[in-house]
Amino acid sequence: MPSSFTVIISQLLLNQLSDEIYPSIKDKLTQTSSIPALDVSVTWTIVKPPDFELGRDQSTSFILNVAIDLTVTPTGGSPTTTPLQTLATCDISISTDGKLGIAVSNLHFFTDDPFLKEILEAEKIAIISMLQEVLQTIEIPIGPVLDIEFTEYETEIQNGALIVGGSPSGGGGGGPAPRINRGFAISFSEPLMRTIVDDVWWESASKTIKSEGATIKLNKYQIYFKRNGFALQLGLTGSLEHSWGILGDAEWEIRFIGPVEADFQLMVDDDKIEVGHNTMVARLNAKMIPLDDLAMTEMLFAKLFLEDDLDDIVSSKIAKALLEKINGLYLFSVPPIDVSFSGINFSVTPANMQTQTDSDAFVLYGDATVTVD
Repeated sequence: MPSSFTVIISQLLLNQLSDEIYPSIKDKLTQTSSIPALDVSVTWTIVKPPDFELGRDQSTSFILNVAIDLTVTPTGGSPTTTPLQTLATCDISISTDGKLGIAVSNLHFFTDDPFLKEILEAEKIAIISMLQEVLQTIEIPIGPVLDIEFTEYETEIQNGALIVGGSPSGGGGGGPAPRINRGFAISFSEPLMRTIVDDVWWESASKTIKSEGATIKLNKYQIYFKRNGFALQLGLTGSLEHSWGILGDAEWEIRFIGPVEADFQLMVDDDKIEVGHNTMVARLNAKMIPLDDLAMTEMLFAKLFLEDDLDDIVSSKIAKALLEKINGLYLFSVPPIDVSFSGINFSVTPANMQTQTDSDAFVLYGDATVTVD
């Protein structure tokens, strides 16, 4: 699912949260009703934490394993309790504003008893409603990342994980979602980072910079991820002019040999993803091409001028603009998610967050814990 921004929740984390939340809500997971047509009263209770079973193949549905105790009391008779294993088929969707939806589309009860089947069929809608209310507590925030608005959303089940992604309008793209066995992951694609850099720096950056006789043009940049961060590779061209008095003016073309790069770290500070402060502009290596006879004659002197001018333009002016716009930039927060079920409030808090970069994405990995109010 090639979204610019992707959140991946593992099956293990969903089941961990289910285990942690269940003791606080178990007393709410029961219902008693009468079925006059069968002359019985029925109580069903979810007796274990619901267990998520997310498939490996790409899909938009998953299985929820639900353990139910069904107690049937005939009018004037004694109650009998039957443990039942139930499979709920759940379908996922996402709205145009990025809200995850989970709907229980079917229940399958494992019993061959025709009388129990009739009872369960009568209670099916009530059980689905209860499970639906539980599943609605699952919230996955998609952004915001700076002031970038996502307008295109996707969701799927794959590789044992629930995946939700968002992209700016026309700005989708990225590699496959990272595979995880536990916890969660949040992935920022290279196109998203390029959109961020465009917004905060490139669109307002001075493209022509002068110092004494040197003129450097900032024509383009490329972004790529590297260990613990990303680099901006600058596409520079330039020229140098110098007046030699009565001898006339000399002019040189400046050709940069090898990349000119600015390196940035990405780090987690508390619950925030920020651009770190360790920034370096790569050593400059430029070649001068004389454009006239005088320039050919005065190459040695021109190199002395060029060294100072390039250092002033690239290492000072361009680097300073990058530092002011990008260093310390706050990209995204992973806040606690506060939800409520049947009057019981609890908070899901991220923990143990670490970062990793590969060739086409920056990925934040973490776990989560639950606090019940």
